[in-house]
Amino acid sequence: YIMKFKIGDRVRILPSSKYWKTGDSNNPQNITGTVDKIVSGICVMWDNNRHNTYSSKDLEIVSEEALYEIY
Repeated sequence: YIMKFKIGDRVRILPSSKYWKTGDSNNPQNITGTVDKIVSGICVMWDNNRHNTYSSKDLEIVSEEALYEIY
């Protein structure tokens, strides 16, 4: 199994995600965020300074320019 997301990826919430419908600042619909940690979920720091954790089915990659890679 290859992880689709990596630290540094720029992501957005998919419209099909249950979090899209909440529309609150912790689950921003039209704001890009950066994957900053991957544990039991994918942790995202949104550009509005909010932070939340998602599964891979909730996010789409906007840019794969990683800030750094872990080996």
